Amino acid sequence: MHYKTLFRILTKLLGVYFVVEGGAQLMTIVATALAMELMGSPRADRSWQFLNLIYQVLLTAAGAYLFFFGQKVVALAVPSNRPYCAECGYELSNSPSDVCPECGTHRRSGGQDNPASQ
Repeated sequence: MHYKTLFRILTKLLGVYFVVEGGAQLMTIVATALAMELMGSPRADRSWQFLNLIYQVLLTAAGAYLFFFGQKVVALAVPSNRPYCAECGYELSNSPSDVCPECGTHRRSGGQDNPASQ
């Protein structure tokens, strides 16, 4: 496994962790606020929840970004200097033809062979 692939997988896993952790905390905050409202507690007791709510929303949004758009982060963190097949990821630097020897896909023109750079 290439280090860029490993970095891509770890980025997605970190995104999943942030979404699960942030989502669980968001549900806890909402449930606590609802329970305090039903019990009639004063609003002064709930002032700390607003900052925690903002933090958990930002954490969940960051996790969703890493999961869905993590390839952009990976491409910026680990730039590729070799062409790869856009379909299967096979390294095409030693391939003399414009067809991938692994899957038969034609190379894209304009240097856009790397799917992570798109």
